[in-house]
Amino acid sequence: MLLDDGADARMTSADGVNTLHAMLGNAALDSAIEAPVLRRLIDGGADVNGVAKEFGTPLQVLFVQFRYTDEMLAPFYDVLFSCGDLDLLRIGACDKSAYAMAVKRGDRRSGPAWSKYLRAR
Repeated sequence: MLLDDGADARMTSADGVNTLHAMLGNAALDSAIEAPVLRRLIDGGADVNGVAKEFGTPLQVLFVQFRYTDEMLAPFYDVLFSCGDLDLLRIGACDKSAYAMAVKRGDRRSGPAWSKYLRAR
């Protein structure tokens, strides 16, 4: 509704948190409803590679949502990985890239939903 009323999807706070960080850090992600909103935010100019000081990139925020399986997060991964400018090597949280985090946490994010994206890149 906010986007329909003209809210700016590009908003970013002083510490780098943008609309994608805010959405993907939400405690109750519902992919059926929110994956299309994620696409709208990105299409509206939200920075898929934005780095928030405490949280890293939007992909890193999603990646550490361990209460959800990779299969549950797959619709969000589909949206993020469809962005041609997604930078898996952008340094973010813990002075690591999303790629480095995936390698390090492979035991917790080793499902087919995540690994298929890494193989494609």
